[in-house]
Amino acid sequence: NKTRKEITVLLETLDKDKIIVYKKSANLTELNFLVPREDHFIFHTTARNIEARNKTKLSKFIAMFDMVRNKGVCRQVQLLSYFGEKNPKPCGICDVCIALKNKEDTNYQVVAMRIKEILKDASAMDINEIASATGQEREVVIKTLQLLIERKMIRLNLQHKFELER
Repeated sequence: NKTRKEITVLLETLDKDKIIVYKKSANLTELNFLVPREDHFIFHTTARNIEARNKTKLSKFIAMFDMVRNKGVCRQVQLLSYFGEKNPKPCGICDVCIALKNKEDTNYQVVAMRIKEILKDASAMDINEIASATGQEREVVIKTLQLLIERKMIRLNLQHKFELER
């Protein structure tokens, strides 16, 4: 049980927070709610809508995340497919199309021969030095180095530099 003074303080606080309009008087006290009352019916109806909205937002977020993370399908194809387009054609100008074209154009045997030539002249080099010397992108150099290591043509020494196998 609260005293009259405690109730008055609470009402004044609600008035100050703009939840109610509280007019203090000697006889009758009048309350006007500025915020709609949430009863059991409203809460449960709203809760179901919120759950459905959250599921929709999550599915849209996952679709967007998958689109950004995807490195194998043209951005335009992904977008048009999402909106129901049938048999969309790759654009050829997005980051994915350009990366796929560059991968197709890369001849790893030529890059491997170039790396072996460079390592003959140098004692040992790290990935960045090899990428700089070959003029290739770091990813291409890494893949080529992996292939050369698998074929036992080069090795990684204790200083984390690559050198020819002896």
